[in-house]
Parts: sequence; C-alpha cells; structure tokens
Amino acid sequence: TAPVIGALTWHQYYRRFFNDYRTVFTIHNLAHQGILPLQTLNEWGIAQDAFQPEAMEFYGDGNLMKGAIVGATAVTTVSPTYAREIQTDAGGEGLGGLLRSLGHKTMGIMNGIDTDFWNPETDPLIPANYTRDDLSGKDACRAAFMRMAGWEDDGRPLFVSVGRLVEQKGLPILLPALEALVHRGCRFFFLGSGQPEYEWGLNQATERWPDAVQCYIGYDEPLGHLAYSAGDFFLMPSRFEPCGLSQLISFRYGTIPVARYVGGIADSVFEHDGQRGNGFLFYDYSTASLVEAVSRAQAAYRDEGLRRRLQARGMEEDHSWNRSAPLYKALYASLF
Repeated sequence: TAPVIGALTWHQYYRRFFNDYRTVFTIHNLAHQGILPLQTLNEWGIAQDAFQPEAMEFYGDGNLMKGAIVGATAVTTVSPTYAREIQTDAGGEGLGGLLRSLGHKTMGIMNGIDTDFWNPETDPLIPANYTRDDLSGKDACRAAFMRMAGWEDDGRPLFVSVGRLVEQKGLPILLPALEALVHRGCRFFFLGSGQPEYEWGLNQATERWPDAVQCYIGYDEPLGHLAYSAGDFFLMPSRFEPCGLSQLISFRYGTIPVARYVGGIADSVFEHDGQRGNGFLFYDYSTASLVEAVSRAQAAYRDEGLRRRLQARGMEEDHSWNRSAPLYKALYASLF
C-alpha cells in the first residue's frame, strides 16, 4: 500500500477529487521502505512534486514508505512499543526524525493471532490435544517430538524456534551461545529458512551436537505445530521485533518465551517474579545476556510447579484479534 498512498497523495487528480478522503498507513517493518531511484518513480508516472524533501525524496532517491507516512492521515504500527522505537534515531531506520515530527498521528496497535487455528485443544496437526487445566497432552507432544528426533528424553529442557533465519531474529548472538548452552544441558530445535550463513551455522551445530541440536531448513506446517506444542521454551533473541507473532502462538501452546525486551515482545512478554509474569527476558543485544536468560529459564524448568504455572498463565491470556479490532475501529471513527 505504500506505493499507492505515496504516489496518489501528490497526484493532481487525487488532490482534485479525493482530498476529503482519509487514509491510514500501517508500518509492519520499517526496515523495508521501498527506496528506488527517482527516475524509476518518474517512469511510473508519480508526480514530479512528490520528489521534494517534505514528500518522497530521501537522500537523492525516492522513498515510497516516507511518502506514505507523510501523506497518510494516520500512521499505525503493529505494537505500541515499536511505535515508540521507530520515533528514535536508533530504531527509525533513517526516518526517526520524520516520525517524531508526526508523532501526533502515529500509534501502535498490537497484532492478534487466529486463536481458532492456533488452538491446542482442537489442533489436528499435533499428536495430542490439551488445555491449560490438563497439560498431559503437551507431555505427549514432547514425547512424540523426542521419538521423531531420535532423542532419548533424559529430562533436558527443549528450546524451540520457528521463523526466519535472518539477522533481525538474533542469529548473530544465538549461534555463538549454543556451545555454552549445550554444555549446560539444553536442547534446541530450529525450523525456518533465511540467510545462507545462518542456515549453514545451524547445520554445523546439528553435526557437532547431534544429541542436543536439530534443525529443519525450510518450513513444514505440521512440524511447526509440533514444535510449538512440544517445546518447553520458545527462543526469540530478536535485534528488533515490530510485533512478533511467535511469542503469541507459543503462549497459546504453553511454551514459555525466552526473548529480548524489544518491540511487540515488550508488550506481551513479562518477566516472571514468582507470582506474576509469563516468560524470561533479556535487554542487552549480546550473547552473554541471552545465555543468562536461558540459564534462568533452565533453572525454572527444574521447578515443575513453577513451570506448570508459567505454562498455564500464558495459555489463559487473550491474544486474539478481539483485543485489537476495537482499537482499529476507534481509530477509523476518529478520522471523520
């Protein structure tokens, strides 16, 4: 939608016939802005007056997302914390100053998930169904995963990750952490694809520690559901995370997040203190901080009562679109 809003806002016919219309532009990931040479945009028929610093021009090129941000009546992002982060120089991907100046029309609304599709009570793709009041089915899913992996279940906690294998997702700090964490008695399963160097790194780890690390390069829907249901913990060491759906899905399946406090993670994962909280967080983007957080999760795993409480606490939370849809409805209504 960025090309549509960015291009039309300055088009003479838009101003003539659609000036009373209201537009909302939603930023999912500010890192992907659609930066192209001005000549290319001119060939697309975008009005010449769009190529101004206060419009679409961006360091000599054209920036479709910048044009959409400037031209939209309101701007939303997919979590409240990410909405604040993109208004900083560190998180603004070159547009932090612009977004700060437009903070009055920028807001974050947390994404939701399809809780009918992601439902351990009815999921046909997992070996056994379960509820927060009866987690025996989750134990059965873990046992099925161990058989598939060819591992003996010797009581080591299982950390899973389902998602893109890219720099944004924290692979640069995760790969160096594996040796220490394997030696501390953790097991890992990774499902995803992405940058070749990270795929290679995980394959190397699988060869080096076959009894502790496995990966599947690509995506397989049943295997993804099995990972969510079988895992004890879900790893999310993201460098940045606009919203993150994986932690919301992992809550649904009673798989406790171990994640970096950033973006939508900060709005959904809260450090447990014995009485409250639903996961384990770390703040510094470093291997040492990740290892420390995993070690805290590993210690909690040994306390079965605490582990069960954390699992049930995450499962009882509502991360459906029922929470987000009214906020969008209110936003749209406020524009008229």
